[in-house]
Amino acid sequence: HRLVGAGLRSGSRIEPWWADEGLKEVPDLVGLYEQRIRKQPGFPEYDNAFSKYVGDVRAWSDEARKAIDGGFPVPDMPAGPELLKAGSGAETGTYQAMIHPLVPYALRGFLWYQGESNSGEGMAYTLKQEALLAGWRKQFRAPDAPFLYVQLAPYFYNEGADKVIPQFWWAQQAFLKVPHSGMAVTNDIGNPKDIHPKEKMEVARRLYLWAMADTYGKKDLVRSGPLFKGYKVTEKGIEISFDHTGSGLSTRDGKAPTLFEIAGTDAQFQPAEAVISADGRTVLVSNPAVAKPDRVRFAWSQVAAPNLMNKEGLPAGAFYTHYPVDPSLGTNLLKGKTHKSSHPNTYGWDLGLTDGNWGTHAPTAYATDASDTFPKTVTVDLGSAQDLQAIVYGTPGIGATKTVAVSVSEGGKDFTEVGRNDFPAKKAGRAEARFAPVKVRYVRATFIANHAAQDDFGNTFAFLSEIEAYGPQR
Repeated sequence: HRLVGAGLRSGSRIEPWWADEGLKEVPDLVGLYEQRIRKQPGFPEYDNAFSKYVGDVRAWSDEARKAIDGGFPVPDMPAGPELLKAGSGAETGTYQAMIHPLVPYALRGFLWYQGESNSGEGMAYTLKQEALLAGWRKQFRAPDAPFLYVQLAPYFYNEGADKVIPQFWWAQQAFLKVPHSGMAVTNDIGNPKDIHPKEKMEVARRLYLWAMADTYGKKDLVRSGPLFKGYKVTEKGIEISFDHTGSGLSTRDGKAPTLFEIAGTDAQFQPAEAVISADGRTVLVSNPAVAKPDRVRFAWSQVAAPNLMNKEGLPAGAFYTHYPVDPSLGTNLLKGKTHKSSHPNTYGWDLGLTDGNWGTHAPTAYATDASDTFPKTVTVDLGSAQDLQAIVYGTPGIGATKTVAVSVSEGGKDFTEVGRNDFPAKKAGRAEARFAPVKVRYVRATFIANHAAQDDFGNTFAFLSEIEAYGPQR
């Protein structure tokens, strides 16, 4: 097959590559689709804004003519409303320019290498890539078209990104649940000082292996390195199992596996000894200093270059047994539940509070209005009283939200505070509140204090990336 439509656009986010149709195929992004569609021609919000702008331009034209005739300076032309602005960097902008013109062509599949500009978004990226592929498959009328992509290589972004990048790697790996997808791991061929690794041919070969095995049906071909499957706490430590072990686990330097860490429930990680099992299918992780091991993470650093691989020479992907969901928390009961704000946002930035994804920007993160009235609250209704034992909540790296308290109520009138946290400025934050199980129907977040303005949002919006409430495992 000939490579048709090879697009190259450096430094772009994933959103400009979307087709609108893809958003409505992903349940957690339907709200964003509906918000976008209201701002397109044929809908009152767009048509009213356009009509008003045309009137403003006509009035300006008359004033400009009078100024010219009178020898006076011409006034500035009125700026178009934000609603009408759609450059190549806006949602669907690049798709319209570079992908849609190719839609009549038949194709075999897609190759995708992107992510640096979205790397702070954690698991939200999985949904965004689902929307990307759903839209492309629909536009090209190719519902089973393969989608092969590259996991970002290790690179030093900044001090604050050391654990953020591994979370993004996991979001990329989580996309493998989508049928006819494949991912090339590159943590053995990166360069921490160069965001563009030079081993391009090896990256291409790893995509080729996925294509030959899954798309063209070549038998007995190992397409991937080891990927985390599960874990089991034993008397000797924690045993990790993998998919894609090929003919057995190994290391590229013949030494013990590196970059494994182990911790108890306190999540205070210590370097760990890692031993490959005799059958080459599992790794036993241990450290005598951790008396009651509870969790393991592997290659969990933005510059990690581990030595674990399968005997076919394909590297193992990073993982953390307790990310994105901590098994000890229980079941998240807030996902998809409705909420009510004391100070509703007027821009539609209220879609991302309980969608299961930790939004990093408006509108994927929740926000209140911009009034300077505090405290502000947002209350989530579970629909009925249920046992709760933990609340997890956090803020994005935008705005100036500082102090947030969380409280619970069975009847909706009297609330009991169960947690409070001061979040950092200009940095995403996450907090947990754990407590003895109690009957709860309403969960409330109260915005108490803020930092000085950090960015264009000022300091009167209050933001949350997500709020989750957990009950005992069902």
